[in-house]
Amino acid sequence: MADALAWLWKDYPAPVQAHKSNDQRVKLLLDGEAWKEIPLAEKKAGKLAVSKSGEVFFSDKQNIYKVDHAETVSAYAKLKGEANALSFDNEERLYVFDARERKITVIDKGASKDIVKDIDIAFMTATSRGIYYTDPVKNRIGHFDLTTSKAQYFNLPFRPTGVAMSAEQTFLNIGMADYIFGYSYKIEEDGSLSQAQPYIHYHVPYGEVTPGIKGMTVDSQNLLYSVTAMGVQVSDQLGRVNFIFSKPANEIMDIKLAGPDLNLLFVSSNGRLFYRKINTKGVLASASPVKPPKPGL
Repeated sequence: MADALAWLWKDYPAPVQAHKSNDQRVKLLLDGEAWKEIPLAEKKAGKLAVSKSGEVFFSDKQNIYKVDHAETVSAYAKLKGEANALSFDNEERLYVFDARERKITVIDKGASKDIVKDIDIAFMTATSRGIYYTDPVKNRIGHFDLTTSKAQYFNLPFRPTGVAMSAEQTFLNIGMADYIFGYSYKIEEDGSLSQAQPYIHYHVPYGEVTPGIKGMTVDSQNLLYSVTAMGVQVSDQLGRVNFIFSKPANEIMDIKLAGPDLNLLFVSSNGRLFYRKINTKGVLASASPVKPPKPGL
């Protein structure tokens, strides 16, 4: 016991350092890079979105704020209701779910227009095929076609939360609030979804029965980053969780890869906004598909 205690405290008062394995399947950590917080004053960061230039936007009650590359926070738009999930398309139009009015509003060059009404949304992503959004109230995924202006829905056996399109834009990843697995759907040419299957087996905190999945994002290697109660779980193309980022604070809500090079991992956590530089490059679902490497064993 004495030897064990001496080993545990041998570097005191130096702070505890995370162990870096030399045989990791995914090498995301960068030396000297840790979580950093962006001061928001009285603002509270909720759901996140990323523009074409890599700037981060977040919702806070009626307001939407922008965080530029100099970490300056400024007002971007204000809704009559309550801004919640949000996502940019490739034309820099911002789609926002108004949680109080239960509708999607698109903001384009300062003007706003309602496009889908009488819905409930947890998360959304705007893609070249339209807008995909999760409805945990009716256990379904919605797809709004930007060409036909029509919405179609796909029922689920569980309550969906996070949503993220794969890098090559052929599959849609869905998180579940009441299931240990995430789901994967094949995206058909018309934007509809097929071939649903449980895909990722997430790690669960001791004493819990579900991982608590919320926001999701994907990088150019087709690694899926999922906000969970344990931290940010990173899974590969074969559905295996390879890495877990620690939580910068409790109650992580959303996650995005942003910055000029899309290599800054942003999370909103209990109203606060954090980021860290990692060894990857993000992708935007609204941009052109990115072919990932072949899955490795």
